[in-house]
Amino acid sequence: MPVDRTIRLWSMAALMVSALAVSGCSTSIADLPGVGLPSDAPQRPKEAAGYLPVHDLPPDRDAAAMKPAEHDIMRSVEDSYWWYQALRRHVVEDYLSNKGQSPSS
Repeated sequence: MPVDRTIRLWSMAALMVSALAVSGCSTSIADLPGVGLPSDAPQRPKEAAGYLPVHDLPPDRDAAAMKPAEHDIMRSVEDSYWWYQALRRHVVEDYLSNKGQSPSS
């Protein structure tokens, strides 16, 4: 193997190793006072926050989210808007592909 190629290979290997070493320290570097955070940033909490309450459901509504008249208005304008047409096309294609058919059949 030529000397130039060997030097290039070793320099690439050293670059990769140094990149891995620096990327592993990125979180601790971000916490250094002069490097990561600005001086006026609020202090971070000592303990990590808990998980968000994903299973807590909002209370039931007293009224419907949309009135039937609003549904009628939406249905009446759907055919003239391109995003409704594209949405319908995507739904039909997905439905037919899950059934193993092509959309043209």
